[in-house]
Amino acid sequence: MDVRHMMKLAENMYRYCKNTDIAILPDKESVLCRLYKLIGDGLLFSNKFSPGMTPQRMLTRVHLALGLPIVRTISQESLYRKLTARGQNWIDSITVYEQRVRDCQYSEELIWLYYSLANFNIEVRRYSLAKNYAGKCIHEARKCENFRWAINGYLLLTKISVHQKNKNEVRRQLRLAISTAKNIENEELDYFLQTCLTVINECTLERDKPDQLLKQRQQEIVQLITPYEKKREAWLLFDNIRQRPPDRRLPIIPGLVDTDEYDRIERLKEERRQAKRKHKSKPARQRGMEAEELISAYLTSSTEVYL
Repeated sequence: MDVRHMMKLAENMYRYCKNTDIAILPDKESVLCRLYKLIGDGLLFSNKFSPGMTPQRMLTRVHLALGLPIVRTISQESLYRKLTARGQNWIDSITVYEQRVRDCQYSEELIWLYYSLANFNIEVRRYSLAKNYAGKCIHEARKCENFRWAINGYLLLTKISVHQKNKNEVRRQLRLAISTAKNIENEELDYFLQTCLTVINECTLERDKPDQLLKQRQQEIVQLITPYEKKREAWLLFDNIRQRPPDRRLPIIPGLVDTDEYDRIERLKEERRQAKRKHKSKPARQRGMEAEELISAYLTSSTEVYL
């Protein structure tokens, strides 16, 4: 099953139902509820192992599901094709789905929207927001006793923890997924989750040291340059790169991201936006009174100095 194609069809079906008049589609709410259930089932059972899979392909599927590094080879697996579409604008998708969350009226729809928002934020490396949305997805799913969507949410949290190199959190989320899967009683799903836990226990998720890796990479690049003048220019270029903020640097190591630094930058941006909104929310009269008080205080202090 091609998961990416499934999600595209689900999006088209969702738009069709929302934009169709109730006179043409009188039971569209039940159709949408059925759609949300099918999406959850498709996402969950796409993670199962197919019959006749070799151990290497099973390991590749686990790595893809958890976001672990893999050797980039051509594959026809659904999970491999689930990877990022090059032409998709994730920021626009986030904006659209956030608006849908505001207009949402049903828990089943809200679960799907939260899951999608978490997935989109993972793609743009906003792991704090992704974790928040995944947690909301699990909370809503548990309220509805929809254990399949809850497991999907736990797998998303597992993927986020893998990106953040937090092995203990990865284990915890997988154990929660395994305990939740007992309510479904599906042996293939249980086997897949147990395999994921085994793989995580065997692999190492050490935090990368970006500065050390970048320095090593820079030295390797400079060694490939033969003329001395070009080497000097390369070192000057690397010095200029180091002086720039982390989110505006030229990536010389594809895939190397300091997630903590990115999260800190996103938090600072959000704080600035909130401060700006708070400042703009003050009425003009209140701002005028504050300015008048400041001027009067300044004039009073100036008069006291002269006296």
